[in-house]
Amino acid sequence: MVVTNKHIDVMLIHQLSDADSVSVEIIDGNKKLIATSMYFDRERQIEDDIAKIELILHHSKNTGILITADCKARSTLWHNKITNSRGRILEEFITSKQLFILNEQSCNTTFRNRLGTSNIDLTITCPRLLNSITEWAISDQESISDHSIIKYAITPGITKVYPANPLNT
Repeated sequence: MVVTNKHIDVMLIHQLSDADSVSVEIIDGNKKLIATSMYFDRERQIEDDIAKIELILHHSKNTGILITADCKARSTLWHNKITNSRGRILEEFITSKQLFILNEQSCNTTFRNRLGTSNIDLTITCPRLLNSITEWAISDQESISDHSIIKYAITPGITKVYPANPLNT
């Protein structure tokens, strides 16, 4: 997680962070949001990681949330070629919590290695923050990882009209 604005405060939330996730509180004046970066281990049941997201949602009531995750779940809803069982479980959770997936269709994928490519990295937010996140894109910049760099801007006050969450229809 990289924050490039020197005018904001970032504080680690210890009780929501562990070896596979880091949660921080970002404060800019009187505006606050919770940002989390997560790794879902393929060897662990996805429900365990969903339980961590539940804790984050509970902690961040009345606050904007932004979750980035290497979820090891595939779904056509986030522009993958297929939907697997982990993807279906995650789709249901996102729908039930009225969250939004920010991933946009791209000629680039979020993950690529010698075995293939996929979109297993998600950017998820709540309705409160949805209008403030702009310029979401998968970078074609080289990375030392098999995961692509994902960039976006958080800009308070930007108003965009979004259709209903396709997961809720």
